[in-house]
Amino acid sequence: MAKEYSEKSFLTEIDDYSLVERYLGSFKPPINDFSYTKPETRRRNTETIVEQIEAVFRRQPDPIQQEIERDFQHINSLSNDKGTQNLISEAQEQGVSVPQDALASMNVYDRAFWFFNNHREVFDQADAVQQFYDLSGWKRVPVPTKTIDVVLEKKDALIDALKKYYGESEARGKYGEVDMYPKGDRVYVVARLTGNAESNFIPDEKTGGFK
Repeated sequence: MAKEYSEKSFLTEIDDYSLVERYLGSFKPPINDFSYTKPETRRRNTETIVEQIEAVFRRQPDPIQQEIERDFQHINSLSNDKGTQNLISEAQEQGVSVPQDALASMNVYDRAFWFFNNHREVFDQADAVQQFYDLSGWKRVPVPTKTIDVVLEKKDALIDALKKYYGESEARGKYGEVDMYPKGDRVYVVARLTGNAESNFIPDEKTGGFK
């Protein structure tokens, strides 16, 4: 799981600050107050670089500062091993080719930032389902393409099928539940199988995650 977000901690973890330079340059008008070339041999002063970046941020209007903070929070949330797995899986699902060797040489923060800069559609879809990657047993399973309405209408049928498969007498069959989460043009189906009548698997509406 990615560390709880703080601006300074997040920026300190980045290895290649040219990712930040490119991100700032994507604004309209571009923010060109920061530039960086990654050194090949000499050591860098990370603290000084982070201070330079934060000084650039503080000079921006409040709406831009807020946008930067939101973006960095999303990038931070995918800056872990599960986030990398999620991003790669999403790229494969969308048929997007990515430089595997280059990504392998990056740390998890740079990988997430790279996807944010270069393939926003991949990043956004991965971000939408990152919450599921903290669930035990979660994995992507290819399914036939159907409209969202058709899938949502099958919730009760899936519940009945799970109960039939595991048996009404088994706790997993009796207490198993199914939740569906529309995300853009997709629906993510989460089947919960538990040996108990109660569970702490509860959607958290404030954070979009789970308790």
